[in-house]
Amino acid sequence: MGRLLDGQKEHKGIGQYYIVTPEEYLLTDSLEDVNGIHYTMANIEEMLYQGCRQNIQKFAASNHNQAVYTFSIFVDSSNGMYLLYLNNHSYWQQVSQHYFNDYTKSYKETGNELYNRSLEQVQIQMKFAAGAFPFRLDDLGDEIDTALDAYRQLNEQINDHEEYMNNPPTELTPDKRQQLQQLDTDSITIIDAILMNYDGMYAVAIRALERLQTDLKQLDQTDDFIAYVCSSNGEGGEILTWTTLARKSNSIDRIYLAKPEEEKYDIEIEQVRSQQAIRRVEDQLNYWIGEIKNNAYNLEESILYHCNKSDYLAYTEILNLGKDVLPILEKALQFEDDRLVIEVYEMLLEDLRYG
Repeated sequence: MGRLLDGQKEHKGIGQYYIVTPEEYLLTDSLEDVNGIHYTMANIEEMLYQGCRQNIQKFAASNHNQAVYTFSIFVDSSNGMYLLYLNNHSYWQQVSQHYFNDYTKSYKETGNELYNRSLEQVQIQMKFAAGAFPFRLDDLGDEIDTALDAYRQLNEQINDHEEYMNNPPTELTPDKRQQLQQLDTDSITIIDAILMNYDGMYAVAIRALERLQTDLKQLDQTDDFIAYVCSSNGEGGEILTWTTLARKSNSIDRIYLAKPEEEKYDIEIEQVRSQQAIRRVEDQLNYWIGEIKNNAYNLEESILYHCNKSDYLAYTEILNLGKDVLPILEKALQFEDDRLVIEVYEMLLEDLRYG
């Protein structure tokens, strides 16, 4: 995901389209003589933008529009879902107190240090725990619901390996084009292939959020208010959210103001970067590959885990070593037997050679 959002990996499907009928789905690079309900990145963005605007207006007119400190667009691209989350200081404090009381009770009963937390620690934990927010808005309009339903159905076919192997997209031959012209256009759905990329729905949400800045001013914002796109746990969760997505829509100063622990983490990471920068290229490579393995296999405490960072940070550190690391990577690949590391080496070689 990080490679896609940062432009390190080429987006698949540019200039291609999925055509879905009741009987089959096809892939083509030309929509000549093909008519149907067409979902593009642009019109999905417009639907999301309008749905967000309406919900912001309703919330702004409610009694809950007091000391609002966060607005987020939640994305679950695997299940084709957008949700909106908002919270204000009053409910944050209430929820934090509730969990603090529960933790205190559990600690007294069990003695488990997991529950031994101060109120301040619980407040930090709950500030952006969207699943505990009382304001979860899922009505973004019938139009986008229909579009996302079409997305989900196609996404299931594309990402179900067995289904895809048994039923790959049909080639759009001249005969197939003629057959499509005989169908009711309402029964044909066209979806831009780029939207089906892993980051397609995220890119839409980021652009919609950019357009919402004026609308968000209707909210009674706190000084540390922040609006951002967030990820489902199955697609990166908190780590992807704060290392990549939130930083696409906010200055680093805004990130640090809203979530001060991110500044602490960044300082620690910068210290590690400085320590590694004076070492030999091969040693730097081995260090960052070790961090990726530690993070993936939980072999030991990883600086990435400790600082709430993704493997992509280590990956970019290796990329920043430049062409000097190429021969070292090529040699290391010959003797590597760890499947994860092999995949990382292959991606690095591709990016360094052709990026």
